[in-house]
Amino acid sequence: MISKRIRKVVNNYRYEKRFRDMLKLCKKVHLREINEACKQAHITLHEQPGEEEWIRKWSRLSPHLSIESYRFYSEFLGNDPNILSDDMFHAIIDPIINDKVSLPVYLNKNLYEILISKEAFPICIFRKMNGDYLDSDYKDFNMDENRLDKILLKNERIISQGRFIVKPTQETGHGKGVHLFCYKEGKWVGDNNDLFSLTYLEEKYGKDLIIQECIEPSDFVRQFNPTSYSTFRIYTYRSVVDGAIHFLGGYLRVGDVGSFKDNIGSGGYAIPISKDGTLASFASNGTRKQYETVNGIDLKGGHFMIPNFEKVLELAYLGAEKNPINRVLSFDILLDKKNQPHIIEFNLKAQTITTMQTTYKTFFGEFTDEIIDYCLNKMKNGYYPVYLNYLRKR
Repeated sequence: MISKRIRKVVNNYRYEKRFRDMLKLCKKVHLREINEACKQAHITLHEQPGEEEWIRKWSRLSPHLSIESYRFYSEFLGNDPNILSDDMFHAIIDPIINDKVSLPVYLNKNLYEILISKEAFPICIFRKMNGDYLDSDYKDFNMDENRLDKILLKNERIISQGRFIVKPTQETGHGKGVHLFCYKEGKWVGDNNDLFSLTYLEEKYGKDLIIQECIEPSDFVRQFNPTSYSTFRIYTYRSVVDGAIHFLGGYLRVGDVGSFKDNIGSGGYAIPISKDGTLASFASNGTRKQYETVNGIDLKGGHFMIPNFEKVLELAYLGAEKNPINRVLSFDILLDKKNQPHIIEFNLKAQTITTMQTTYKTFFGEFTDEIIDYCLNKMKNGYYPVYLNYLRKR
């Protein structure tokens, strides 16, 4: 009995030490990111009103606070004690409210249709899982160049559209590995000028990939960029108090002129979305500057209401309901020509809080206090999240 108690004390000490080390590493990593963001946005950090109140609020979770985060986000949000620092989110809150052990399952795009609903996503042409080719119904088949040509040329929707999308099933942040192929002069040519073939798939994507039909975007999003598959980034939160799912915030992502990708990291823009689905009168980009026009569209002079926004939220809430082990998710949702929403992907790993907090609101807003109380209770009961993979890859 004594030996068990001793082992528990020793293990708790080890966990606490790893936890403290992780916090220090988080702070170091995110301080570097803040310094880089300040350079891009031409911001010089200085002491801000409300720092003592902010420290009192967040020091309940950790004494290792990044006052630089508060000073940086205060430039955009004012002196709000609910400002969330990146290191606090990634080191403490995210690993407690989201289950990192489940990441390999919930982040696998080939499992989306099983986890949520087949109808919620773009139509799958075929997929590859763990080295095996499967059709849209997850049935195995043998693949060769002739079979590949037949699959594409016999698909009426692909032929009529003359294009399709190829993706890795994981690690697609900033559009990494996501490519659009179009039919040109008898060949399938990618946006990166690669020629589509079985050899290309094997060498580029290895043992896991998914090929999907393209969704023709709504006229509403196409007005901001006709070449971009502009998606709505929608953040949901399942309350730790009553389990209700809430809309935390979001933004319309618009690609730069000529690009089919809408990622901010690839030169795109973010236009904040209000609770009723109205777009803000400004946009922001990777430099965190604000613009009143995007690709020639006047945001300040127009009043842009997202069509079927209630259905966009319903779809995001469905995805959140089907993911009960994780409380904070971010969905990328695209409206089709009939203004019907489709989930392109959802995010659990390395979710960003920066865009929301440099445009219009604190990340958790009115739910901040309940999040702090919940995490504090978990930590008091010996729950010490150790999640270093995210930081090691940055």
